[in-house]
Amino acid sequence: DISVAKLGEGDVFGEIALLEQRPRTSSIRTITNCNLLALNRQDFENLLVDTLGAKNIKHLVQVCAFLRRNPLFNDWPSQALIKIANEFIFTDCPAGSDVIEEGRKNEFFYLIYEGEFNVSREGKPIAKLGPGDFCGEISLLRGTPANAQVTAAANSRALKLDKDSFLDLVSQDFVMALALDREADRRDDETEGLQ
Repeated sequence: DISVAKLGEGDVFGEIALLEQRPRTSSIRTITNCNLLALNRQDFENLLVDTLGAKNIKHLVQVCAFLRRNPLFNDWPSQALIKIANEFIFTDCPAGSDVIEEGRKNEFFYLIYEGEFNVSREGKPIAKLGPGDFCGEISLLRGTPANAQVTAAANSRALKLDKDSFLDLVSQDFVMALALDREADRRDDETEGLQ
């Protein structure tokens, strides 16, 4: 058996098999005593699919599960998490494509879902980012052009949040705003020595 994920309180499973009407592709095994809430196929379809649509449910479940495992979002109440999950959109980033261009205006906050991004400044490599890492926050928080080049190192997928939604997000969550600002300062300090 190969472990592919560890689920905890608030996580869901089994929805993809119901949404796509296909057999489950993984087995779930408890490692501690658990209390679970379950919906049968008919109730799932009546309560969720008919109201929200299969595509929206799949998006929300995937994004919420991913955000809940990220330190920036793991303390968020479910309602707030669902609200912000609706704002994020998936974007595919082919290997070699520019995600953020140094010296140019940036309009998005990116949270890497899968794959890897290379970060460079003035042509010098400064960081590699992987799933759960983020970029774009510095230019959005400071209202300045991007101070680094971000390129997809491999075929990657990211969650993207537009500038207005990002600024609304940090204005509502003071702790997150401070964490992002500290990270922006840390990244700036690290790269100053490379110039």
